[in-house]
Amino acid sequence: MDWSVQAVDAANHPPMVRVERSYIKVRSGETISLDASESTDPDGDNLSYLWYHYPEAGTYPDVIAVEGSDNMRSVRVTVPDVNAPQTAHFILAVTDKGEPALTRYERVIVEITP
Repeated sequence: MDWSVQAVDAANHPPMVRVERSYIKVRSGETISLDASESTDPDGDNLSYLWYHYPEAGTYPDVIAVEGSDNMRSVRVTVPDVNAPQTAHFILAVTDKGEPALTRYERVIVEITP
């Protein structure tokens, strides 16, 4: 709402979330890197990062741990061993430190093959 009552440069703007890859194909047991180092904020605000696995969206039913998921631009994930192809969806929430704080999201889909 600030955009409607303030000058454009006076209002907070949402972060620009950019992940290195939005789709990754990997074999069972491999470790992958999820990277959002290119994310920026148009107002120059500091950003915080939260990565997490969203099991309901994919076919792999169990939660997959994300190493160092709290406030890291880049994290590592060791995918589980599977007997059949599975998909896992990882969500990144990026929040700026502006007033009010604004959050934007990005999804990374990981295809896991045996």
